[in-house]
Amino acid sequence: LVGNTTYMYRLRAVNGGGNSALITAQGQTAGPDTIVPKVSVTVQKTSKNYTFTATATDNIGIVKVEFWLDGKLIATDTSAAYTASVRLSSVTTGMHTIEARAFDKAGNVGRASVAFTK
Repeated sequence: LVGNTTYMYRLRAVNGGGNSALITAQGQTAGPDTIVPKVSVTVQKTSKNYTFTATATDNIGIVKVEFWLDGKLIATDTSAAYTASVRLSSVTTGMHTIEARAFDKAGNVGRASVAFTK
């Protein structure tokens, strides 16, 4: 069957006594999922690390969340709560951006980012 297509169905039922009934029904197949996951990301600084936490939701489910620090992939998490950490010593002084990318089962990607300063 083709997605987003309406089909007509006819069914004839016959019982042991020879009585029959004809039923006509109409249904539509679902199209491909195009809903982008919703995602948010936060930064928490501890005495030794930055911890990044993402919250992600989607109508068909989240497969993974990637964490990108200044354009470089630093971690992938496949189970909620989605988190990643880096040592303070590995982050240079200045402005930085963490981006969380949430992927759903259909391959749609939701993105959220936040800037922080060391």
